[in-house]
Amino acid sequence: MRPHALTELQKERIRGFLDAGGSLRAAAKQFNLARSTIHYVRNAKPDKPKSKMGRPRQLSEATLDEIEQFVDTNPDRDQLSHKSIMQRFNLQCHKATFRRAVYRRGLGKRLGAEVTSPTGTPAANPQNVGDDAPSPSTQTRPISTSSQVQHENPLGLPRSGAAPQVPRMQRGLPQKRRIQDVNKVIAVSSAKGGVGKSTVAVNLALAFARRGLRAGILDTDIFGPSIPSLLNLTGEPRLSSDNRLLPLANYGVKSMSMGYLVGADAPVVWRGLMVTKALQQLLHEVVWGGLDVLVLDLPPGTGDVQLTITQQVELDGAIIVSTPQDIALRDAVKGINMFKKVNVPLLGMIQNMSHFTCPHCNTPTAIFGHAGVARECETHGLELLGDIPLHASICDDADRGMPTVVAEPGSERAAAFENVAERVGSSLGL
Repeated sequence: MRPHALTELQKERIRGFLDAGGSLRAAAKQFNLARSTIHYVRNAKPDKPKSKMGRPRQLSEATLDEIEQFVDTNPDRDQLSHKSIMQRFNLQCHKATFRRAVYRRGLGKRLGAEVTSPTGTPAANPQNVGDDAPSPSTQTRPISTSSQVQHENPLGLPRSGAAPQVPRMQRGLPQKRRIQDVNKVIAVSSAKGGVGKSTVAVNLALAFARRGLRAGILDTDIFGPSIPSLLNLTGEPRLSSDNRLLPLANYGVKSMSMGYLVGADAPVVWRGLMVTKALQQLLHEVVWGGLDVLVLDLPPGTGDVQLTITQQVELDGAIIVSTPQDIALRDAVKGINMFKKVNVPLLGMIQNMSHFTCPHCNTPTAIFGHAGVARECETHGLELLGDIPLHASICDDADRGMPTVVAEPGSERAAAFENVAERVGSSLGL
């Protein structure tokens, strides 16, 4: 009798006989079966009970998110097949259902297989880039802020001739690498919104440029980009010959931001995976053309964006910006501990809005408290890079798109930013 012809009851009796100490020979004689059949029954896994409700006709979004995360972090994703993924996640749906879900999510190319439609025919090029595509200098990217754009290419960059994807480590984590054509990369963070981090970051980049360095700034805040307003820049970046973004420049500083790719009033309604993919493209698909230093303006918090940057970019140092107020310092400490946890060197802290000087009597007043940042620097063994005063002109300069270092180069406020740039440059050998 063949193994598949045995009933479950017969298989259970054979297993019970073997578990009681019976040999293959004795079991074959006891049940009048071939020894190979007994061997098969002993090693075979019990059949899984079939669902009375039948196989599901579609996969949940949570399951698809888990599958996409698994594919993106798998170092051998080119070897993955539909069958292996279905077994890995114990999916009970039909294979055709899984193929349709894979097609909708755009996972076909990431599995190293040709993207096929649910009917089995090759899918059309989603970017319409082919032999008849317009030249790179005149191409437009179908940027969309809805959640329906492709997860693999949220910025809509043409794929022909694009830069290679980020290699993966054996543990499944992204491998760190340098940003192409950039000598030093500095992350400016606060982990707290509203402390003037972006204003400090752009003035720091401009101060580097005034020292004769080739400087750039990358706005990594996908949801609330500020650099376009601070540098008084608008318009969509052009594409290079290899379909990478060309940065916009003003005041001698190159810049790239999500704000150049979407409308000024358009919200970016994306989930975490889309944000991570867009950030990867901003990090590694921009032609900087040779920079001495690149300043990364990080968004508030310690979430997906910060983790992606620290995992995929070799940072030369990080700077924490905070006001002296205790409620801001609590989040700043979280930022310090985050960079320590991911082994990113901390260059120091900047105390922004440290004091207000009365224009009539010239008396300084510590509106947000006194020496709070200095206290945290001493606690965590960090250098206090400088104090930036609270002054109305710093806000006015930022609002009109001409930061203080450019608008008032000889002022005390501009000197504060330049002193910070000098200290940071000395730490990095610039």
